[in-house]
Amino acid sequence: MLAADLTRYHPQMVMILVGGNDAQNFLVKGEPVVFGTPQWHTIYSQRVARMMSETLKAGAKMLWVGLPIMQDPTFGAAMQSLNAIYRAQAALHRGVKFFPTWSLFSNAEGQYSAYLTNSSGQTVLARDSDGVHIAPPGGCDIIAIAAAKEIEAFWRVHLGV
Repeated sequence: MLAADLTRYHPQMVMILVGGNDAQNFLVKGEPVVFGTPQWHTIYSQRVARMMSETLKAGAKMLWVGLPIMQDPTFGAAMQSLNAIYRAQAALHRGVKFFPTWSLFSNAEGQYSAYLTNSSGQTVLARDSDGVHIAPPGGCDIIAIAAAKEIEAFWRVHLGV
């Protein structure tokens, strides 16, 4: 799917935020691969690397947006392990930058908070009630503005934020 979109649209920049449902087992040739095992880590890392390589091969840069802190600490730990994979693979792919969001969605004490302060200084509901998904003010304001600033700083482009 990504390769087809890259061919069709020819983007200069791809910003991706995926993985919230990836901390689970999957099948390879009909055989289960258990989340957290070395085999799972290797295969998942290869899949992430493929997405990064496809983007770079198409002539685009990539900002890989990390998963945010989660309300449930156990689920959050799984998201941190995914973020470690994204960060490690980004470091191996010139033209890919990992952008962490954990602290963007944490309060002053570093804990999960559904309510955060946006760029206008207003307190907004940044997370859905499930403690997982990002509410529109969290994505449209908090992530988008911070990511645009990261893109400007890292690739020295002006986006006007």
